[in-house]
Amino acid sequence: MRYIASYFGLSGKIEQNVFDFNLVSDSLYLDKKEEQKNQEYKSFSFIELKRYNPDILDKLNYSLKLQPWLNDGISQEAIKSARIGYYLGGDQISIPHYDFNGNFIGLRGRSMCQ
Repeated sequence: MRYIASYFGLSGKIEQNVFDFNLVSDSLYLDKKEEQKNQEYKSFSFIELKRYNPDILDKLNYSLKLQPWLNDGISQEAIKSARIGYYLGGDQISIPHYDFNGNFIGLRGRSMCQ
C-alpha cells in the first residue's frame, strides 16, 4: 500500500498498522485451514444405502427416443450410458440412481403426462 501511495504521490495524515504480517505467515494460516477441513471430513459419516438388483432395469424400454431430452441437448449416447429408459405402465422416463461405487440404489420416474 505504501508503494502504491508513494507512486501516485498520495499520503495520509495518520498511518495505522492494522495487522502485523510478521506474526502470521500465509503458509501457516493456510495449513491451519487445511487441517480444519481435514478434521471436518474425518468426522463426516457416510450413509450406507440399500442396494437393489440392477436386473430391474432390464424390464424397461430403451429403444424409445426421448425427444424432449434430445431437444435439450442431451445426447442419445449419454441417455444410453446412464441407462435412462421408459416405463410404459406409468408413462414415465426412468432414471436409475447409483452410489459412489456404482451400486444401483434407486429408480425415479419423470412423468410424461399431465
